[in-house]
Amino acid sequence: ETRSKNSLSSSFMAFFKDLGKVANDLLNKGWVSTEGYNYKIEATTTAPNGFSAVPSIQKSNDEGIRGQVKTNIPIRELGASLSATANLNQDLTVELSSNTYINDLVKPTLEVQTKTQFQKYVIRPTLDFVPSFARISLGGVFEYPHTANPIINASFSLSRKSDHGYKAFGAETIYVNGQDPLVNLACSFVSSTLISTVFSKMNFGKPNNSIVGASFSGSLASSPTTTLASELQYDFSGKRTIISLGAATKPDVDSTLKGRINSQGIFGLAYSQNLNGPFTVTLLADVNVLDVNSPNSFKYGVKLNIA
Repeated sequence: ETRSKNSLSSSFMAFFKDLGKVANDLLNKGWVSTEGYNYKIEATTTAPNGFSAVPSIQKSNDEGIRGQVKTNIPIRELGASLSATANLNQDLTVELSSNTYINDLVKPTLEVQTKTQFQKYVIRPTLDFVPSFARISLGGVFEYPHTANPIINASFSLSRKSDHGYKAFGAETIYVNGQDPLVNLACSFVSSTLISTVFSKMNFGKPNNSIVGASFSGSLASSPTTTLASELQYDFSGKRTIISLGAATKPDVDSTLKGRINSQGIFGLAYSQNLNGPFTVTLLADVNVLDVNSPNSFKYGVKLNIA
């Protein structure tokens, strides 16, 4: 992406959604259990011109066996990209987004999803702004024909340099017509070795449904290719504290090993290996160590990337 020429360093000037992203991605993204499937097989292929295709098949208890194909087509003449996702249930999602910031300030994105089985469209427009002093994002979710209340969301983040690194504060509000607004807050402190983030998710109408927490991520001085992450959060609705720990490392230039465990008993491992060429295979597994006798305790996935 091309960002504002007057913007501060991207290492600390981030959108709200990116505050605490390193820890959140390592602990909560891409794992079998967090994506909701029992097993998944996925292949990714990328052409030199930037075109990519990702066919996959997965099984979950809620949706059974489901297949889909994701494609991304770069439109270099317009500085944009067109992506489409087709599911076997005939749903189709098309997204058109700009790869560059218009006038170094704004980037528009439009996503349209057709829900064939319900005969309706879901439209998600987004505008990202990058003035030199902040990061601002505006978006919404609208359905046609009208079957659900529209969702409006807005977020901003501010960053400044300090003697020991950088500080960033951000806020996001999500409003659904006729419902109490949701407000998310986050504050990050970034140093050369550690990223600390304090966050909250507040429901003003139902404060008992709120969540507060903190996350930490950083690299070892003795092993720069190793990343450690931890997260502590308290869920007021369930009156429970959740602690998560994770680590990722590169044993060599062709492989990556990740692991995570949380206080709910979920233990996960992921191993990626380049196969001496354009092929990279990733093996994933999750197990609930507190309930190993359950038929759904073990979940696994396989991903193949062809570059």
